[in-house]
Amino acid sequence: MADDSEGSSDIEFSDEETQNPRIGRKAIESILEKSAVDRIESKKKLEKLRDVASAPSTAIHREYWLVLFEQYAQSTLHINRRQNATPTGDDLIRFLFQLPSHLESRHEDGKIAWTVIKGARAHLERALFFKYEDFKLSKRDELRLDATIQQLLNDGEITKSPVQAALWLSCQMVKRMVTAVFTDAMLNGTKSWDVTLAGCLGLVLQAALAARAGDFTRSSHYGGAEYLKWQDIELVATGSSVKDPGLRMLITLQYRKAHKNDPRNALQLEFGLLDEEHNTVDVVKLLVAYALRIGRVAETAWEELISVVLRRRSKRFVWSRPDDPVFFGHTKGERLDFANAAPVGQQTRFLRHAASLIGMMARPVSHDLRRGAASDIFSLKQSTNVEGVRRSLGHSQQAKSNGTTDRYIGRVKGDSWAARIEVSAIAAEDPFEVPLAPTPFVKRKVATKDIDKYCTTHKLDVNDRNSRHKARKALEKVQYDRWLAQQQSVMNDSSTLSEMDAVVDSDNGSHVPAYIDGPPIDSALVRAPLMDITNIPRPLPATKAQDDANTANEGIEESSVQTMTNILGLDNAGHSSDPSVEAVDSMSNGYVSLLASCPPPQQSSILTSSISDFIGFLSTINLVSTASPNLPHDAETGGSRLAPSKFLFACRKEGCLRAFDSKLRREQHEVNCEGVLSDGLGDEEPLSIGEEHQQTVPKSRNRKRADINMVHDGFPKPCPDSNICGVTKDFATMHLLKNHRNLHHDAQWPKEQACNVLGCQLPGDHYFVSREAFRRHLSTFHMFDNTQALEYIGKIINVMFRAPRGTSASYMTTMCLFPGCKTVAEFANYSDYTSHLKKTHKQTPDQYPKYMPTAATVRLHPRPDLATIDVSSPVAREFQAGPCNYPLCSNFDTTYTAEPALVRHLNVSHGVEKSEAPKHFGGPEIAPFYGTRCLHPDCGAKNKFYPDKDKYVSHLKTFHALNTVAEISSFQLWHKLKYGTVGVANE
Repeated sequence: MADDSEGSSDIEFSDEETQNPRIGRKAIESILEKSAVDRIESKKKLEKLRDVASAPSTAIHREYWLVLFEQYAQSTLHINRRQNATPTGDDLIRFLFQLPSHLESRHEDGKIAWTVIKGARAHLERALFFKYEDFKLSKRDELRLDATIQQLLNDGEITKSPVQAALWLSCQMVKRMVTAVFTDAMLNGTKSWDVTLAGCLGLVLQAALAARAGDFTRSSHYGGAEYLKWQDIELVATGSSVKDPGLRMLITLQYRKAHKNDPRNALQLEFGLLDEEHNTVDVVKLLVAYALRIGRVAETAWEELISVVLRRRSKRFVWSRPDDPVFFGHTKGERLDFANAAPVGQQTRFLRHAASLIGMMARPVSHDLRRGAASDIFSLKQSTNVEGVRRSLGHSQQAKSNGTTDRYIGRVKGDSWAARIEVSAIAAEDPFEVPLAPTPFVKRKVATKDIDKYCTTHKLDVNDRNSRHKARKALEKVQYDRWLAQQQSVMNDSSTLSEMDAVVDSDNGSHVPAYIDGPPIDSALVRAPLMDITNIPRPLPATKAQDDANTANEGIEESSVQTMTNILGLDNAGHSSDPSVEAVDSMSNGYVSLLASCPPPQQSSILTSSISDFIGFLSTINLVSTASPNLPHDAETGGSRLAPSKFLFACRKEGCLRAFDSKLRREQHEVNCEGVLSDGLGDEEPLSIGEEHQQTVPKSRNRKRADINMVHDGFPKPCPDSNICGVTKDFATMHLLKNHRNLHHDAQWPKEQACNVLGCQLPGDHYFVSREAFRRHLSTFHMFDNTQALEYIGKIINVMFRAPRGTSASYMTTMCLFPGCKTVAEFANYSDYTSHLKKTHKQTPDQYPKYMPTAATVRLHPRPDLATIDVSSPVAREFQAGPCNYPLCSNFDTTYTAEPALVRHLNVSHGVEKSEAPKHFGGPEIAPFYGTRCLHPDCGAKNKFYPDKDKYVSHLKTFHALNTVAEISSFQLWHKLKYGTVGVANE
């Protein structure tokens, strides 16, 4: 027994090894091995350490406010003269007091938002704590900073009023917008169905996910792969047939706000197929059609795709490029840019386009879709048992609050989107929802002179790009404000409202709303239905009779079939009209608004058809609305798309099936077309909100319309001398026939007139029947511009050209005459030349005359002398395997498969030099190049002269898809002179 006097502190224990020698062994060895390198690298990284944040925009904001504060502290507070240059709380207070006077407000009253100042304070405090070791804020400083912001608010220097009121866009509003976008694309055309479908899919997906736009597109200032990818979408077929595939989709959002680099917080949501009446907001169907279009599945048709999926054990869709983003940015030509992911702002731009089509009297942002989704979900009366899960798992309240319990629960099973659609479809109409105007907002193009005037009035730099952008936005806002004021006036006018609600009987008994100040209904609404529509998959006809209450919808549906048939250029028999040349934008926006705002028609339509017809239509249609004579070279092809074709301008009169390749042709036709043209489709009036913002809005045709379109007896009629000119079409008006006869049947023109250009190789008895025929010969054969052609035409008859507007003498093609200009292009058009002077050399209209060409100053690339072009001597040919083509060669039965062997044979056996050997090859001729205009008959740039062979060949390859030597040679000047034609290769 131990002595009681001995304490425990007197006991000595032996040293024992208390540390496991294996703990951290590998890491310690690595530390010891790399100690020298780590010492240097860690020092470098310490010196470069910056105040980073979870999001790049947060770091940018901190740096922005820090830079402003430091500049203010140095220039105003002279903080660098102090003994201690560390900022203080008082410095911060003084900065915040003066900050509103240095910022530019987005509010109309010029006040700075309260949230901006609060954010500036929060970011500044963090940035100063990070940068200055001695910086600190006492409790008193915190209270004084709070008082500073409150004082600014009390003094009216800042405001808590939002720049834009929050909106709640419900799923039914989304359906209305998407339906309007699809309808507008079918009736008015679209530059790219890829963009249209992707935009609609983006709106529906955001509403269905209740997500932020940045959760599935690339957020601002991110440059990596922080966006929704195809691999994040799992699509499974749970059905057993093509007609009933039972598709289910699971989407995983990996890059949500505040969790971009945290896969643990990924959100998973499930979706299924909706009923056919909700096709336009069916996420699954839209996604499948989109994947087929852009080739993200190997199959190119819906039936083929679903058949392959059903044969797989997994029943899953396999994406061909799973790492690609689902949504892409847009090119300048408004097509999908497959090299870049969609930026977050693209969602709002498309949303506003859709909102304008239904006449939404507010300017939404993409976050309004998230608010609307929250409101819809709240109305579902769902109950959750998160608390019960917490108690069962033994989690604390803190674990529940920080999301740990939610991660244990996992994804929410079931399709809440389908439930929201079904509940909202039968719910009572919300009288306080976003109001819709009778007519949609159509943004007009802002004229250059209006931008110049605005910049001058508001003391902005006319030549500064940002200033001009600001002016354009301001003038566009004027347009929108004027439209909004007009629509509010119409909606608040009791007399107008009662007349708008009136119902009138049309000739066929259809009931159509009668608008007075709003958009009149297109008379096409009461057309008889057609039996077929083009090659677009047509749904089966309705199987049950329609109620009287649905008669108006029936008329709308019939008219949509009629109008689509006209647009696609087909008659009742299904025969195609002539191909189009220009873009299509002809139908009434009022009709689109009406169609989108009405309940879905009971009769079957392509937007409410079966899954096969709906996906088949959206995945194949490829009509391109283009203002150029030819299809754009970047028109989308491949995937499930049909070959691109042009959109046609359909006649807007009842019963007419004609379609035209330009608006002008349609207008000329409508002058004499039987029927009554729909009202409300005429000229637009100038804006009238104050003298300061008066804008010039051009009319559709600003010529003497009354004289041009005056109808005379006997019209339309053909040219009486069509056997001479070869023009067999009918002319709608006397004006058009007169123009034709002035060109083709000039009484002064000699009956037997040959070319008077010295050295012309045409036979002497080749006569030109008209001045226009001779002018075309001078332009295409001799490469003369209008001024040069005038010289030779003037030797035959007296002619006079009208000077371009703004000049005192006729314009002639020239290179730029501005001193030192390095542009080598020729400007055949006055407007192109003046645009070059303005943009490149910053010249104003009053300075243009100094650089206008005259006979003495004009600059052109040297033109080839046709008289000196030798077309009789043989030219080089492309090598092709075969026998020797030298005359009387004895080795006619020997085949030369390599070019060097044939060259050696020609030299040894026939004494042909190596440089001359290609003339005896057996391939097509390689036409020598001479400066020329494009000789392709369908070229839209026939006035452009190509002095360089490489550029001309590149033009033929890019715009005319000519790639072989034979094809390119057939469009050379030498070929035309020798064979009298182009496009026919001489093999």
